[in-house]
Amino acid sequence: LTKKHRNVHKGDVVMVEDSNAPRGHRTIGRVPECYPRKDGLARDVEVEIVKAIGGKTTVSRPLKKLFSLILNEGQ
Repeated sequence: LTKKHRNVHKGDVVMVEDSNAPRGHRTIGRVPECYPRKDGLARDVEVEIVKAIGGKTTVSRPLKKLFSLILNEGQ
């Protein structure tokens, strides 16, 4: 069985699973934009990440690699 969960929204703060990161290190980012498919659910989203050395980068990640931390309920 599959359960319905809240979809990711623009402005959500998420933790990104990264198999290349050292154990115990997590990357946190904000979702600047979601692109839902025809069924209204997002499968892949853009995540804005602040690098440790400064600067920001935007990466595309599948939803299954993200964990919601702070939800933007203003949507």
